[in-house]
Amino acid sequence: GGSIIAWNDQRSSNYHTYAQRLNSSGVPQWSTHGEPVSDASGAEDDPALVSDGSNGAIVTWHDYRNNSHYDIYAQRVYSNGAISLPTVSFTTASQQADEGDGTVQATVQLSDTFTSTVSIPFTLGGTAQEGAGNDFTVSASPVSIPAGSTDADITITIRDDSDVESTETVVLTLGTPTNATLDSPSVHTVSISDNEPVADVAVSKSVDDDTPDFDQQVLFTIEASNLGPDPATAITIQELLPTGLNYMSHTASQGSYDSGTGMWDVGGLALSSTATLSVTAQVKKEGLIVNTAARTASTPADTNAANDSGKAVLRVGTICLPWLFLLLN
Repeated sequence: GGSIIAWNDQRSSNYHTYAQRLNSSGVPQWSTHGEPVSDASGAEDDPALVSDGSNGAIVTWHDYRNNSHYDIYAQRVYSNGAISLPTVSFTTASQQADEGDGTVQATVQLSDTFTSTVSIPFTLGGTAQEGAGNDFTVSASPVSIPAGSTDADITITIRDDSDVESTETVVLTLGTPTNATLDSPSVHTVSISDNEPVADVAVSKSVDDDTPDFDQQVLFTIEASNLGPDPATAITIQELLPTGLNYMSHTASQGSYDSGTGMWDVGGLALSSTATLSVTAQVKKEGLIVNTAARTASTPADTNAANDSGKAVLRVGTICLPWLFLLLN
């Protein structure tokens, strides 16, 4: 029960319009002297009001602000005495999360409390996949801010899987709210970093003389470097000499090398460490010889295939330049 009343009084230089909510016992519910409905420069009189259907009212009055004649003005007064709705937005536009965090919250907030529940629908976007068994699940839309409160959370539950993935995103976009108006930021992006270990093992290769003579010995140097971010184990690299190169000898800073299979079992590498294999071979063929070394295995996952191999090119004797161009390109 209760009611909303409106009146004019001259507490300032001119008569202005005010409103007050009374409960069923006649006790004022808003500010002690009522809430201002209009404070325009001209005089106001004859207020009238009807219910707005949502526990507020629509107030009308005669207004002399143009100083020549009265006009009729109207203003909606909401159930809490405000003449405008609170605004709603995210507290931040983005946040970082780790796949192992479990749950994260995106908080929506009001500019002021309201006497009715504020309901805000939202939609999902981004690169992460929503749903049980996928990347994440999320609390249901709409999110509701109870009467008298100023904020509520949208909860995102992140699934900690064993897949090696790049950073994924969950994008929340607020829709049109009930009992509030939308403000910025209305979009919130959660960036989820993968927590699976990754070790980027880079392979490079060089030769001490790339224009040797027939029967000359050349020295190939193969390096395996762990660029991280995690330690690497069980590293194997294929370094099989091609036709035209005869194996002579080798030295390895670590691990073992089988000249017959060309397999270098490197073992493990700490972050930022490098292992070196030096292979001496004798040139037994004229023309162009391409010798390639490539990573064949390592643990944990290596997501950067661009640096998994290295090659050295020998030009032995006289080579027809057009064919050389085609071979190198």
